[in-house]
Amino acid sequence: MQKRNLNLVAFALPDESNLLADNLRQLGYELTVSPGRDWLVNPPHPISPDVIVLFLGDTPYPGRQVQSVLEDMPVPVLAIFQGPCVYGDKELLDSCRDFLRWPCAEKELEFRLERLCPGPKGSAAGVKESVLIEEFAHFNMAGNSPAFLQALTLIKKIARC
Repeated sequence: MQKRNLNLVAFALPDESNLLADNLRQLGYELTVSPGRDWLVNPPHPISPDVIVLFLGDTPYPGRQVQSVLEDMPVPVLAIFQGPCVYGDKELLDSCRDFLRWPCAEKELEFRLERLCPGPKGSAAGVKESVLIEEFAHFNMAGNSPAFLQALTLIKKIARC
């Protein structure tokens, strides 16, 4: 199985960030950890991250500045927060694909990341992708890159509305 790449952007104390980073590594993810303020000045682009994990701890963070960076983010963002202040920041949460409160059960973290990470984790995902590719083939939409498959999945979800 191919390891998936995450970029952990931490607006939190180092001990809190290290605990989350350890949990992500135990789930089998390759991880690049960036202090939040450094990331805002120069957002790093590790080897095509599958997901940006935005960790908002109990330390203050510049919400509007974070939101403006997230608006141009080409990959999904999972916001993980400790403090209650984020609930009131609807614009920031709207810039993220999903969010959760930390600490949480390992299974919840794993489930949310699985939903956001493109590409197969096992054979069931590969079968699902091949069915998706076949469904859109008659529209002359062909490809199998993770970004393309993610777009097809989104189209399929929107079409149900």
